[in-house]
Amino acid sequence: MKVSIINEMCVGCHGAPGAERSEIGRRLHPHESNLTRSAKELEPAELFWAVKNGIESTGMPAFGSAHSDMKILTIVAFLEKMKDMKPREHIAMRKVIDNKEHKNMKAMDTPSRKKI
Repeated sequence: MKVSIINEMCVGCHGAPGAERSEIGRRLHPHESNLTRSAKELEPAELFWAVKNGIESTGMPAFGSAHSDMKILTIVAFLEKMKDMKPREHIAMRKVIDNKEHKNMKAMDTPSRKKI
């Protein structure tokens, strides 16, 4: 699930190994930092603070009001893991998550049939 959180909240603006920034992310000024580079340059406590509180005068929003500290810690833990992740590893993880989410959405669209 960590990859899903990263895909939802981070990749569009920051990119990731094997994932380009969205068009919106590419047009932000100042440009958002690359996730892998940020994870290598910042301490976990600094990453936590930035995700929770946002960064003033940038496009980095504060996620602390919408997400628990535990969810933010999960994001930081994944960013730490991502330091050494190869693009193919991140792509493979995203595919697994996408397939699971697709199956869940398909199941929600299928009407349940009750036996009478």
